[in-house]
Amino acid sequence: MRHLAREKNNPMSDNKRFEVEWTFDFEKVGDRIKRSLEGIVGEVEAKTDHYSAPADSASMARVELYPSVGTTTIKTQSEMANAFEADITYVGEIEFSASGDDIKHIKLAQKTSLEAIGQSIKRGLGAVVKGGQDLKWDIRLSETLPLELKVDGGVGPATIDLSAAQLRGLSLEGGVGETHLTLPAMPDLYHVDLDGGVGRTNVTIPKEAMVNLKVDGGVGGVQVKILEGAHVNMEIQGGIGEIKIELPAEAAASVTASGGLGSVSVPARLVRVSAEDGLIGRGGTWETPNFAASENKISIHYEGGVGQLIVR
Repeated sequence: MRHLAREKNNPMSDNKRFEVEWTFDFEKVGDRIKRSLEGIVGEVEAKTDHYSAPADSASMARVELYPSVGTTTIKTQSEMANAFEADITYVGEIEFSASGDDIKHIKLAQKTSLEAIGQSIKRGLGAVVKGGQDLKWDIRLSETLPLELKVDGGVGPATIDLSAAQLRGLSLEGGVGETHLTLPAMPDLYHVDLDGGVGRTNVTIPKEAMVNLKVDGGVGGVQVKILEGAHVNMEIQGGIGEIKIELPAEAAASVTASGGLGSVSVPARLVRVSAEDGLIGRGGTWETPNFAASENKISIHYEGGVGQLIVR
């Protein structure tokens, strides 16, 4: 940005008047911001390491993951001799442990010292400034070993594909960034606790899955897609972001909603069987005509937040 003073004569006066002319160069300002960020970021060394834990004779794996800054990918892998494998590129220090015989306890985490957190943030800023996405957590889990999984999201996008996992339970706390979660179709009922983060969380429940899903909505909102033949019981505590649920076309479904500031929207094929309208929100219970007699059901219990509930 620059300013120029120009002399301007007033023919009716001996006094001289000055006009100030302002110009603004967005390209130069962008360059200055980038140079300033580069000065803040500096050079922080990134390290790449491999971690693994053998399955041995274990009958189950309990895995805890605490990613930091970067892109996170979690998936299962067939014909894997180990219970757990990871390749990560990071800054700071990593904590890894694996113990137990019958139940294998595995933990991979970024150490939470202020220095380590600061280095991760600086490196993450550096990736943005320099146009790269060089920090990553690539996690692979055994498809054959029953699994209990806890993920505490970091800063960056996350893709969690558990479609082939022998999942017994999942606790997922969203971080800063969009998360895509795909659940498995298990013959037995399993439980999922989902705490939404700042970014949007997208969940896919496959055909014929049996899931108890508890959702605590975050800032970015949650979207759940349920496929045909799934048996789902959902308990939702609304957050700031909206909650969207996509039902199969012929599903037997029930929606019960109460409280909150946001609106509630359900498809026309769900009939309102009870009403609990308050001063602000719209509440009550809606059901499909075939709900009571159906074997596979989708039950949604919603306690409202600021954002709206949309069922379609």
